Amino acid sequence: MSVKSIKSCPSALFVGASVLACAMQSTAAFADPAAAPATGSQAFSWTGAYAGAEIGYAAGNSSWDVADLSYVNNGQTAANKQGFVYAGEIGYNYQLASHILVGVEAEIYGSTKSGTSYLGGEGLTAHNKFGGNVSARLGATFNRLLAFGKVGYARANYKYHLTDSYGDTADGSLTRSGLLVGGGLEYALTPKWSFKAEYDHVSYPTRTVTLNGTYYSNVAADIHEYESTVKFGVNYHF
Repeated sequence: MSVKSIKSCPSALFVGASVLACAMQSTAAFADPAAAPATGSQAFSWTGAYAGAEIGYAAGNSSWDVADLSYVNNGQTAANKQGFVYAGEIGYNYQLASHILVGVEAEIYGSTKSGTSYLGGEGLTAHNKFGGNVSARLGATFNRLLAFGKVGYARANYKYHLTDSYGDTADGSLTRSGLLVGGGLEYALTPKWSFKAEYDHVSYPTRTVTLNGTYYSNVAADIHEYESTVKFGVNYHF
């Protein structure tokens, strides 16, 4: 091509130079990994302290074995108990490089859990108003999603009430200790806020409670408690 023809086509030179520049930039980006955008699978970190609130529903069983006393119908009975649970929690997570999470969590709750069973003419009621637990957590992280299991120590305050067909009553109470196992899923909506769904099961071993009232005195009953709870909550991450 002659010099004259080149001068007559300046647009062709401009297009050619632009194509060459783009090709050089693409080659440099491919050759230099640092220039490419990060594609790591773990962009979100769960490490840190958090606090939150939960609400849920619990159902379980209170099994009574009443002692041999002449003015109480002796035998065994069980009450299905249920009610709402509202709780506050604090905890700390530590995320390992292998996407494994370890942590600890403490919770305190109030509840309306209650159930009544009948043994002859006596109604036997168990009611749990409040309690708490401390648990260790182990989980697996998938960026903003966390799947976890937990095991811990649970305590609960139970009130027990006996009433008969004549209106005579007796009351007693126990602070129980038991084993908690559970698990759930948690999703980070933002770097600070997450939403979770959780299932917990708590079993309290058999203990003897003594019931007393205006007519009844020293009525001994061996009672075993267990309950399962489904909860939903939000956490704020510091």
